[in-house]
Amino acid sequence: MVTRVLRRRQGGNRHARAGHTVAELTVTLACLLILMILSVRALAGVARAATGLQERGTWIGAARSVRWVLRSELGDGAAGRDWRMRAPDSVHVRAFRGLALVCAPLDDSTFAVRVRSAREPDPGKDSVLALRADGSWVAAGLVSSGPAPASCPDSTAGRPERWRVRGIGAGSASGGVPVMFRLFEAGSYHVGGATLRYRRGAGGAQPMTEAVLRGARLVDGTPPASAAGLEIDAPGRLDGRWNVPLAPAR
Repeated sequence: MVTRVLRRRQGGNRHARAGHTVAELTVTLACLLILMILSVRALAGVARAATGLQERGTWIGAARSVRWVLRSELGDGAAGRDWRMRAPDSVHVRAFRGLALVCAPLDDSTFAVRVRSAREPDPGKDSVLALRADGSWVAAGLVSSGPAPASCPDSTAGRPERWRVRGIGAGSASGGVPVMFRLFEAGSYHVGGATLRYRRGAGGAQPMTEAVLRGARLVDGTPPASAAGLEIDAPGRLDGRWNVPLAPAR
């Protein structure tokens, strides 16, 4: 009799332990599932925040590049003479690119010069402004450039070159022999299509920033505050527009 009672108790204990184990496992799995869901949501939030910060950083970098480039190009010139606004998406510039000191005239239109410039002169896209001995300036076209003769050696004043220009004569009685040339490049900047692009001469427009400048447009300013400005939609969920003057009024 006693043996039967013991066996029944042992069987009941086994069933109870099995019931507790299943319940504990169910609760544990439910907790793990909840933690997994919360972790996935947290990771998704972190990923969205990281993406937003990356997009904002890219936008800020592009916007600052536009401001720096246009301020540099427009700030060195005068509105109406060196650059003209074609609002809302472009500005045409005659950008300063270098100087050439005259060593000696070789004939009425050819000069040995020492050049200091950001790049090699390009007769197809560049023009020059000549300073005559009497202090007057005259615009001229750059016809060709090449190696300079031995009479104009290399020095700290610049690399030696031979320039042929049109529109000015070395022996002109009205102003005398040119003593210096300023080199200019014709081009245009465009902010349409969410990116800043530059077109040199009549060539294709090359992108200078990533396509993140949505809503960008150029606007004519009101003197004396500014002669030109740039407006860009703020990135992401930020409201408003980014406004910056590009050049002082002159």
